[in-house]
Order: sequence, then structure tokens, then C-alpha cells
Amino acid sequence: MKIQDIEAKVFLALGKEDKFVEYHNIIYKLVGVVVDFVNLDGKAMNILPFEHLNKYCAALQRSPNEPCQCYTSKFLIEARNLQQVLLYRCYAGLTDLILPLYDEEKKYIGALTAGQFFVEGETPCSEEFISDLGKREKVETGDKTLYELYMESPVLNQRQIEGLIDFLHYIGEMILDARSKILFWEQGNAADRIQLIRDYIHQNYMKDLSVEKIAARFFLSPNYFCRYFKKSTGVTFVEYLNLYRIQKAEELLRNRALGIMEISIRCGFGSISQFYRYFKQIKGVSPKELRKKTYVQK
Repeated sequence: MKIQDIEAKVFLALGKEDKFVEYHNIIYKLVGVVVDFVNLDGKAMNILPFEHLNKYCAALQRSPNEPCQCYTSKFLIEARNLQQVLLYRCYAGLTDLILPLYDEEKKYIGALTAGQFFVEGETPCSEEFISDLGKREKVETGDKTLYELYMESPVLNQRQIEGLIDFLHYIGEMILDARSKILFWEQGNAADRIQLIRDYIHQNYMKDLSVEKIAARFFLSPNYFCRYFKKSTGVTFVEYLNLYRIQKAEELLRNRALGIMEISIRCGFGSISQFYRYFKQIKGVSPKELRKKTYVQK
């Protein structure tokens, strides 16, 4: 399956994540703000119940299923280029924010959006401006005027906005973790997945293999990778990597032409002291002692 097809499947699966919907509901209850996720192509997940949509914004929508017009490609691109939260005032006079999300390889995967609120202390748009907007959009509001609906929008102070952004970062981590799991399970045969990871370690043990790097290689978040590896092998990734490196070092010790320092480097250890520490911890003796007792005498 092509990565584009997998990403499309991931997006659909994320929309069914109960935790995402639950966190949106919590934020809505706390501050009256709606949250959504927009994918790489700018398509909104639309997980929020329509009744949660700001009544003013709902009046400006042509249908409940139409993505919010405030999160245009212009602002999404700007947030993506900035690589940080973008807070801005939308065309309808309310504040929105965009939090761009990146995977472990720093690849942009989409953005979390939240908004439809006033910032405490800011000056609202005039009644004339809102009235003209309603006429242009041919808005029907029922019993209340569009301006009345506009002025009923929630007001957030700076502390609440900072808390909202912190919560969005937390939700973003949840999305990345869920996305990683889906990508991982969509690739290869389930019975062979852990062997694929082992093979990668065996082929790259001499390199600087961090949890973050190998997790990214298999589309996993570091946390999920660590849990999955330990559950599948019975040991942690670091323990497995060091065991394999020491195994390869033991083989190289047979070659008396190789110095201890060179063996340490060839096996991927950051320093000779680190090599000695792990070797003695695993084998019970130092590399030099093992070579002398086992290989030199023979």
C-alpha cells in the first residue's frame, strides 16, 4: 500500500478516536471553544457536534458539513512555515488559532485548529460591519440579529489561551501516537513486524541508534515503540541494542589485530568507557580480560 493511501486511512481512523472527541468535549465545556484536526491536504475532520459550533459561525456556514471557512489555506501555510502556533483574527471578527503538527521525522502531517472566541480586552467588530457581512453572505439568523449572536461568542483571557494551547499540544501528542500505531500496523505482516525491527537493529547497530530515530523509522512515537518492543521481546530497546553490540564486540575480540578502542567504535559505543561499562555489566569481565583469558591463550 502506498504511503499516501496509508495516510488517508490514518486520517479516517483518527476521526474515530474516542479520546480525541472526549478531549474536544472537555475543552468545549471549559471555555466554549471548538477543536478540530486538519490533514495535510487541508481537509477538516469535523469531529465536533454541530450544536457545539459557535451560533454566530453556524449562521455563516452554508451547511453543517462544510469545513470552517476561517481556517483557509493561507493561514494553514503560514502556521506551517512558522512551525509554531498561529493566533489570528478571522474574516468574521473572531479569534482562531492553528497548531501545526510534525511527526518524528519533522514531516508536517496537519494541524489542530481551535477558535471562534474573543480575546479579552480586544475591540469587537462594529455592528455595521457584522450587518454588512450578514447581507453579503445572505445569512438568516432567526430571532436574534447576527450581531447579537456575534457578541455572545466566548471571551478568553491570556491565561486561558495559554492553557488552551498547552492542551492542544497534549492532544497533538495523542494524535501523533495514534497515527504512529496505525501506520505501523498497516505495514508488513503482523507476525514479522518485530523481526523487521530486530533486522534493522542488526544492520545498523554500529550507528547512533536512538529510540527517537528507530521509532521514526517504523512510523512509531518513541513512547509507543518502547512499550511495543518491551512487550514483544521481554527487554527494553536499549537493553537489546547493548546486548547485540556486546555480542558483536565479543566476536571482534577474536581478532587480535583490532584494538579495544576500534572495536568500541565499530560496535557503535559513544566512548570506550561506555563500552567497558556495558561489557563488564553483561559479561562479568572487561573486554581486555576476556580477550586475555579466552582468545589469547588459545
